Amino acid sequence: MLLTCGASAGLSAAFNAPLAGVLFSLEELHKDFSTDVLLSTMSASITADFISRTLFGLGPVFSFPELSMMPLAHYWMVLLLGALLGLVGVFYNFCVAKAQDLYAKIPWAYVRAVLPFLLAGVLLVVYPAVLGGGHNLVEAVSQDQALQGLLVLFAVKFLFSMASFGAGVPGGIFLPLLVLGAVVGSSFSQGAHLLGLDTATGNFVILGMAGLFAAIVRAPVTGIVLISEMTGSFSHLLTLSLVSLAAYVVADLLHAPPVYDMLLARLLKKGKASPAPSGEKLLLESPVSVGAPACGKAIQELAWPGRSLVVSIKRHGEELLPHGGTVLEAGDVVVLLCDQQELPQVHAALEHQCKGN
Repeated sequence: MLLTCGASAGLSAAFNAPLAGVLFSLEELHKDFSTDVLLSTMSASITADFISRTLFGLGPVFSFPELSMMPLAHYWMVLLLGALLGLVGVFYNFCVAKAQDLYAKIPWAYVRAVLPFLLAGVLLVVYPAVLGGGHNLVEAVSQDQALQGLLVLFAVKFLFSMASFGAGVPGGIFLPLLVLGAVVGSSFSQGAHLLGLDTATGNFVILGMAGLFAAIVRAPVTGIVLISEMTGSFSHLLTLSLVSLAAYVVADLLHAPPVYDMLLARLLKKGKASPAPSGEKLLLESPVSVGAPACGKAIQELAWPGRSLVVSIKRHGEELLPHGGTVLEAGDVVVLLCDQQELPQVHAALEHQCKGN
């Protein structure tokens, strides 16, 4: 719970987005609604946002003074942009995995850390626009720019992000992917201009950020609220929802895993090489989703890992002592006991049975 509250508070303070911080905890971390999580994360998120605004001011992260409502006749372009962002998101997640694989071949950790540092030094001289947090860059691409320059900017920023994130040095992924989404949205708008279509570039910049977030992280509601709070305007909820839905569907149809799920799976896979068993026991919890393999079935009918035991079922605020014939219902929380060294396999099995992942 403390980790969840910390993640919610961190996102809230970094982006002046308290609602997005709460939704991120529910949609991405827990992937389920829980009153306990909601109240705890709301407290942490609002507190963090209040302190952040006290220290750094009340303004939104991005300032787009010329944003206007998009005409209904342009909504087909929103769907087209969403499909494009879905493809870019799939490619991004694929490249993140490949970048980590390439860095893993370098046996010296300090060399892996030095490579992106040296690359940043080169870019500081050659192309400094791709460095830094990206706030100014997002606002810059919201103005009309040459399409060729935007494509170069995207390519360099993309490659630098891969080089930095793949190295394994602690760093964020949120803002870099939002910047890339803004550049894609701006490029799409400039392409439309070349075809004789009159579009407001600022609108497509915010759509690009929300759509790429939905495609990469696979948390569309968080992305919609996050961009709305970062821009200080909730007037584009319909178009943000539409582009996020299109990007999500395209990424999901291509069977690309969400970036955080992929990174967790790789981390657990690394943990398999972990040494000597300590004998310590761990408790894992997972809610049963509607339509999951476990929903409507008795515990004895399900395939659980060999060195694990279902010790409790939480249902409607009550705790049940399960037996083989206990039938699991949607909304139940399954509590599983396992050996520490079996954690990766048990976690994967529990997620599959209770959520169908």
